[in-house]
Amino acid sequence: MKKKKMLKLILYLLVLIEISSKLDARIFNVSDYGAFPNDDFDDSNGIPNATVAAIADGSNNILQFDLGKYLLSRTISILNGTNLTIHGQGKDMKHFS
Repeated sequence: MKKKKMLKLILYLLVLIEISSKLDARIFNVSDYGAFPNDDFDDSNGIPNATVAAIADGSNNILQFDLGKYLLSRTISILNGTNLTIHGQGKDMKHFS
């Protein structure tokens, strides 16, 4: 019985740590960096700019994409994106961590 209580306590503490780490997260919307969905303009510069800003600001930040399609003329790589969360919106919502 003691073991069960200890496991519950550990699980509870892990959940609290996860929640508290997300409370200090900032949201970096790619549209604030020039990447707009459905505008037929290349978003290959705005998305990396938002990504670099989110990573440079600290850990646990969120890179937010508004609903729509983004036009990319090249591959985008994310380097050192530890604890960066990427949120998409819409029917085919994507969520990467």
